[in-house]
Amino acid sequence: MTRKCACLAAILAAIMTGAVVCQGRVFFTWGAAAQSLRTLEALGGTLAYQASVTVNAGKGKLAVFAFRRPIGEVVADVTRAFAIPGFAYGGGSLGYGLVSTNGRALRFVAIRVEAQAQTIVFLVDQSDEERRRSAAPPVEALPAALPAYPGSEPVFYASDENAGMSLAISRARSEPAQVRRAMDSAMESGDWRPAHPATGAAMPGPGMRVYLKQQEICCVLVDASEKDGESRITVLHKQRGMK
Repeated sequence: MTRKCACLAAILAAIMTGAVVCQGRVFFTWGAAAQSLRTLEALGGTLAYQASVTVNAGKGKLAVFAFRRPIGEVVADVTRAFAIPGFAYGGGSLGYGLVSTNGRALRFVAIRVEAQAQTIVFLVDQSDEERRRSAAPPVEALPAALPAYPGSEPVFYASDENAGMSLAISRARSEPAQVRRAMDSAMESGDWRPAHPATGAAMPGPGMRVYLKQQEICCVLVDASEKDGESRITVLHKQRGMK
C-alpha cells in the first residue's frame, strides 16, 4: 500500500479528499452556525473538510473534524459542550447524537479510526425546516456503485455531489461478523480490491475495511448496533480519486 493510501486509511481517507486542512478563517461561510465549528476546534479538533450537502431530502452543511484522542473522550466532551441529550455511544466504533438549538439542528457522528486514539467527528448543521425534510429515511442504503447488504435498512445518507463524496449509514438484522464477510465478498465481486493486498483489506480500526477501485476509495465500517443481533454499516465513498 502506498504511503498516501496508508495515510488516507489512518484518518478515514482524510475524509476522502486528501485536501489541505481548512483554517478558522473559513468559518464565516457558516454564518451563525460558525460557533459550532469554533467549539469543536476548542475541544481539540482539526477541521479537515467542509461542504454543503444533501442529507436524505434536506439541505445542510457538513464539517468533519479529526481528533487525536480516543472516541470515548471525544464523545464525552462533545456531549458536554453541546448539551446533547442521550448521545448514542456504547463503547464501540461509532456514536451519534442530535441536538436542536436556536432554530437549528446539529447532528453528530463520531467514528473511531484507530484503536490508538484517532476519532473523526462529522457535524451536519441544518435549519429545523431542512431537518424535517431529512427526517424520512433515504431510499437507498448506499450509492448505486456500491453493493448493499441484503435486507439492510437505510438510516442516514449525506452526499456532496461537487466533491463526489458520500456518507451512508444503514442497519442490518445480522451479526457484524456475518455482515463483514458478506460485504467483503460483494466488494470483491464488484472489482474492488483491498487497500493492502498482502493482508486483505486494510483495517484502521475494528471492523473497518478500506477498498480501492481505479480512482475511487471506499471505507466500510461494520459494528454492533445497540440491539442484540443487529449491525450498523457505515460507508464513506469518494467517487473521483484521492487527489
